[in-house]
Amino acid sequence: MDIKEKELTALLRREMNGAVAASMAEKGLVYGLNYGVSLADIRAVAKGFAPDHALARHIYPHDVRELRLAAYLIADPAAVTREELPLWGEGITTTELASNAAVSLFSKTSLSHYLIFEWLRPGTRPLLIFTAVMTAAACLRVTDQRPVWDIDRLLDTIYERVKESRNAIYLGEPLAALLLRLGALPDSDPAALARYIARIGGADPALGEYLVTNAGWAFD
Repeated sequence: MDIKEKELTALLRREMNGAVAASMAEKGLVYGLNYGVSLADIRAVAKGFAPDHALARHIYPHDVRELRLAAYLIADPAAVTREELPLWGEGITTTELASNAAVSLFSKTSLSHYLIFEWLRPGTRPLLIFTAVMTAAACLRVTDQRPVWDIDRLLDTIYERVKESRNAIYLGEPLAALLLRLGALPDSDPAALARYIARIGGADPALGEYLVTNAGWAFD
């Protein structure tokens, strides 16, 4: 085990909480190893190691929740390449990892627009589609900043993936976040976003209902 990995692991294990880990497992967040450390504590520990892209790549393949979450924070966004995206994608095994990868790492890279559409291709596994949509939402955190990608193309691509899915409700959280961020742009078209939600509902009623409840109120 690498010296830095040993030090990082030791610091994380000091914050372990077995009850939290058990509760997460009951909710379907299953990992090879889970210390139950809070995200706030993981961020605090990772801060002392960042940025160290080599360390992030070294610890990421381990099926340990805390190491993977820490890797997103330790990695250098400027050092992420197209060639290593499969490595990062393979390690995304839960929605928790997907959300944190999107917010903490992928949305901060120069490859965010490439990743979004690459992981929205037909046949991509659901967790990577989830990550792509959440990355798009995270890229819009600054409400006066237009994205570099085509919004209509993005929404149409997401719609196609929803149509192909037997159960697209898993996209509820990231898609609601994306629509709300789009709605906050200065030149947003609330009526068009409301129509998009209705369009999604036509393809997947459960997802459409989720979006009406969690985002639709913003476009009335």
